[in-house]
Amino acid sequence: PTPSTATAITNELTRRGELLGKAITALTDNDGPNIVVSTIPLVNLTPWARQWNIDRPGINALNVLNDFSEAFNTALRVNIPNDGSRWALVGLDALLQAGVNNPGNYGLNNVTDAVCDPLTWNTANCTTATLVTNGNPNTWLWASNKWLGWLAHDRLGSFARSRAGGNP
Repeated sequence: PTPSTATAITNELTRRGELLGKAITALTDNDGPNIVVSTIPLVNLTPWARQWNIDRPGINALNVLNDFSEAFNTALRVNIPNDGSRWALVGLDALLQAGVNNPGNYGLNNVTDAVCDPLTWNTANCTTATLVTNGNPNTWLWASNKWLGWLAHDRLGSFARSRAGGNP
């Protein structure tokens, strides 16, 4: 995107994160339900983003996509009261960043590629028979170019369970 388009997108994502944060606050005010909230992933870490960056040299796509994710997540975080009494925050963005920075600590050996063959990305047909050559769904972060693999989902679920049970 152009700098003005990137600014417009960042502003819109900030607005949407703010709206979601305010909606969560309204939902949990006045003894509303306790909920678990997750940030969005850092889009710049996806295989799709890496390819997008290669296809668009000169625009620093990975930084632009990181800025988009950060704008939404920051606006979400600052618009929810930070007391943990009515909601639990799961930082999917931080979890993915930690996995990418220290893959061995998370049982990962590939954090850049999708394990599913591209022909199965948009279907439920990704099985052990349709993986990329040498792909291992047990140690790869990404199932497709945009979707997390099962291990990342398992970590996210464990994080959410821990937050749900550990908050006041």
